[in-house]
Amino acid sequence: MAVLKGLIRKMRGSAGDFTFSKKQGRTIVSEKISATTNRRTSAQQRVRMRWANIIQMYKGIMPLLDCAFENKPQGVSDYNMFVKVNMQHQAVYLNKSQVSGGSCVVAPYTITQGSLPSIVVANDVTDTALGSLTIDASTTVAQFANAVVANNADYNYGDQISFYDGVGSVFTEVAL
Repeated sequence: MAVLKGLIRKMRGSAGDFTFSKKQGRTIVSEKISATTNRRTSAQQRVRMRWANIIQMYKGIMPLLDCAFENKPQGVSDYNMFVKVNMQHQAVYLNKSQVSGGSCVVAPYTITQGSLPSIVVANDVTDTALGSLTIDASTTVAQFANAVVANNADYNYGDQISFYDGVGSVFTEVAL
């Protein structure tokens, strides 16, 4: 693979044994693949089935992941980070018909990475202190944000915390 500069950088497609493509504003040239083998080994099929659930999960929550990975390397997309960090979790396998139907098994995937501490949830209770605030239908975002900042030294105004409950498909994002 090579990165091209100058006049030739506007090329796309194939020419002879070379394929030209664009990635992040740069022209990449690589050797054209003339023949592939799809061995369909059981190990390769397991990897493909494992990717399927992660990709289906990403498709479902993609709008929520903008800037979700605070320190990702330059040029790495939210999609790439999501797949990378979640391939390390316990595998969930889908078959072809489940993928075609848009199925997804909600698994304990990592949906954010940043400098704020993780919020631990046990028995529907978090470890985030809220002081005397009781959350009910009349609680405002401002009241919640003030309680989080006032009662937790790790949080400041301007931080962003997210909560996603995949069982009920609930997502809430709060800017403090």
